[in-house]
Amino acid sequence: MRERPTAVFATNDEMALGVVIAAREQGISVPQDLSLAGFDDIPLSRQIWPALTTIRQPLEEMGWSAVEALLNGKSVKAEIELPFELEVRASTAPPPRD
Repeated sequence: MRERPTAVFATNDEMALGVVIAAREQGISVPQDLSLAGFDDIPLSRQIWPALTTIRQPLEEMGWSAVEALLNGKSVKAEIELPFELEVRASTAPPPRD
């Protein structure tokens, strides 16, 4: 690309880890040149360098809500709002200045 992006939000942490590898292969530094965030908060997201900024899903609450909905005869399509958490780690920074 003529103008490289300053940030990538991957749809999951595994894809974000692939972006880290691809960035290193291209000589792009995370987060100095490219901020990166994922989704899921898998254990590896805390173990890589730089540690990955991610969105943590409330998996246990999601499971309990699904079981409760099924036991109470509610539609699986029922909307249940649960809080997500942004886990800011070392893979994000302000965009580089020109």
